[in-house]
Amino acid sequence: MKYSRVLARIELGSDPDAAIALQHQFKFRATGTPKLPEIPKTPIFELESLPGVEAFDAAGIALDSEVDLSVGLEPLGDKARAIANAIKDPAERGARRSGDPQPRLR
Repeated sequence: MKYSRVLARIELGSDPDAAIALQHQFKFRATGTPKLPEIPKTPIFELESLPGVEAFDAAGIALDSEVDLSVGLEPLGDKARAIANAIKDPAERGARRSGDPQPRLR
């Protein structure tokens, strides 16, 4: 298991103040020596200045970090992986910069 998530619910019952006080008594702490997950470095950009192929350099790490629970996005993830794999080839990266036509991904 990579991560743990905890969801605790306190029923309000007849005394909401007591429920809130009980909720504030919960304490969570890490035991052992947990290692924080690596967060993929992704480019920051403005809409007026969109990134080039370098936006896909971290696609594999980002897509592998956790399963996307959104329905129907698998084809987009597949396309992002295909672009990320294609730009590993320096010739492909150079072609994009020189204005050569971009291949269509299906």
